[in-house]
Amino acid sequence: VEQPNISMDEVLDVSANTFAADGTVEWVIPTVTAAPGQTVTLPIVAKSSSLEVAGGQFTIKAGSPIEFNSITTGDAYGYSIASNVSENTFLFSGVKGKVAAEDSVIGTLKYTVPADCPEGKYDIKWSESTVSAARGINVTSKVKFTDGEQDVILVTKEGMSIHFKETDVRSTGR
Repeated sequence: VEQPNISMDEVLDVSANTFAADGTVEWVIPTVTAAPGQTVTLPIVAKSSSLEVAGGQFTIKAGSPIEFNSITTGDAYGYSIASNVSENTFLFSGVKGKVAAEDSVIGTLKYTVPADCPEGKYDIKWSESTVSAARGINVTSKVKFTDGEQDVILVTKEGMSIHFKETDVRSTGR
């Protein structure tokens, strides 16, 4: 941190009192496969981390009819996650920044797939995200937010199902 410059006229110049946070990080919500009636957990994972993070506030929304249940705090930054469940908004905050270890968990989301949920893909998306370093420096632009999804498949009473990735299936030319 640069010290303020004091001129001969005894005027205090504080314009140089800033510092920049270096590094980047990716916050990943995974894609999971579930069946109607199941409860699933999705760990939010820190990847390629070199950025000191002291706090974050974000909204995570799942496509309807997937229902949010809860979030638990992970070990990535060492601060508890608070939530506003009705808004699906979450935050954590501390005084000191920390670089998350590779694949450390920021928090774990828990969702329920309704029993009558149709088969399909349901996005789980980041929005309204703000991340800060120590001293409240905004570092949101240095964080890559990767959305996840729930892929709901139908299962018979006998537990039989079949699932293909779209990229693994040939076009039928209909």
